[in-house]
Amino acid sequence: RTSSVWSAAASASRVAFIGRGPLGVSVHDATREALAAALHTDEVRRLDGAFEVRVDGAQAGVGGTNSWDLRARPTDEYRLLEKRYAYGFVLCPAASLREAGALSRGVEYGAE
Repeated sequence: RTSSVWSAAASASRVAFIGRGPLGVSVHDATREALAAALHTDEVRRLDGAFEVRVDGAQAGVGGTNSWDLRARPTDEYRLLEKRYAYGFVLCPAASLREAGALSRGVEYGAE
């Protein structure tokens, strides 16, 4: 998901990821390396009882007009053109998705 204000991982122990701004959050049952190494989905080496969570402040890559060419690139509005980026998030325990949403409205951040 992209542009999420909060996201929650629903498992035996739930965790809410609450962003200072919009976040990109992805959860996979395989590592990035395992996904890159596999040519087909049935070749992906899955994690046993674990997940890899990635939380990003920004994501580039959508909005391309030429996906069939090696020189394809997103249009400027979808590119990350700044030299530096910063983002922040808080991890909070949450008993339910409803609680995660309520927590996201009550998080206070210290001075930066």
